[in-house]
Amino acid sequence: MRPLLTPFLRRRRNKISARYAFGDILDLGCGCGESLAFIKNRGRYLGIDREPYSFEGLPPGTDTSNATFILCDLDNPDIPINGLFDSVLLVAVMEHLENHAKLLQWVRGVIKPGGNLIITTPPPYAAAVHVLLARIGLTHKDAVSQHHCFFDKEDMSALLSSAGFDIKLYKRFEFGLNQLFVCQPRLQ
Repeated sequence: MRPLLTPFLRRRRNKISARYAFGDILDLGCGCGESLAFIKNRGRYLGIDREPYSFEGLPPGTDTSNATFILCDLDNPDIPINGLFDSVLLVAVMEHLENHAKLLQWVRGVIKPGGNLIITTPPPYAAAVHVLLARIGLTHKDAVSQHHCFFDKEDMSALLSSAGFDIKLYKRFEFGLNQLFVCQPRLQ
């Protein structure tokens, strides 16, 4: 049985995150590039994921011109990219990784001054709800076992600060079961 809530939640996260993305966009953990359907005013788009999704399954009419996909493991970000990006997306990705600090340091080197780093991640108290929704088949059961950690606002703030980012916007959404961080690189 296909989980009923998963597609809705994924679209909602991508739509909310896309509001803050502009220019040349690096989408880390992009899946099949669902964020492309919501991003306005973009230049080039580079999607990176450790699964070979590419851009299959995007809604009809999604603009994939000037879009590229690279297969890479984000826990070991030795990613062959050219140039800097105006926006970097990490939508529902951080909880699946183990080397958060290493990835954020790498991101700090590929984002333009004044660019946006956009992160969504569930807070720790959402873990129990996530397990329950997976158990009754509303979300993917595999996702529960793939969550390595959860971040509260303070933990994520400390991690971002140590990587050289300042939080410009923080808000909760999806009934408080998800968090949005819009950050910018700190001026040296």
